[in-house]
Amino acid sequence: MTDYFRSLNTPRLLTVALTLTAVFGTAWVLSSQPDQVSHAAEPAAQKDAGKKAADPNLRKMTPVQVFMRAKLDDNTKILEGLMTNQFDQIVDAADHLLLMSKATEWHVIQGPIYKQHSTEFRRAVERLKIDAEKKKLDAATLAYMHMTMTCVSCHKFVRGTQLAGNVELPTHSLVSLPQTQPLVPDNPISR
Repeated sequence: MTDYFRSLNTPRLLTVALTLTAVFGTAWVLSSQPDQVSHAAEPAAQKDAGKKAADPNLRKMTPVQVFMRAKLDDNTKILEGLMTNQFDQIVDAADHLLLMSKATEWHVIQGPIYKQHSTEFRRAVERLKIDAEKKKLDAATLAYMHMTMTCVSCHKFVRGTQLAGNVELPTHSLVSLPQTQPLVPDNPISR
């Protein structure tokens, strides 16, 4: 049995696992309500405009879905940057995610729990950006995994909230953060 585990290609499995996590984490977008596309997602929206004419599935996308697709594209660029040591690509995609996180389309629900999810996501992206700027691959990879987990957790919360009629309900999946925690906590791998 141990020979089997030794024969596995760990980086490839990690890539597949993280990509699938990101894809399934954004799957809820397919049922989102129409909304305006922000300036943060315009490059992706313009790129997808030509594709929409040819692809009937893309023609059915709402502006919020286009916005979330741009977020997923940035996630993919980060993963690609991690796999190829392209730190500038990671920083650029992280910058775009931070810009998008301030757009109106980002705030699909009002309330303190959703706000905490968004804040935690921004912290993870900022940590990723700092680690990528320092060219610390292991720390950036850990920050990427944390970013992906916060994204999936938030999407899970949003789906549950939408099922409850957009009423923010308490959730057990949210980790309470101390109020004194800095915006970008120190990552032990970054040292």
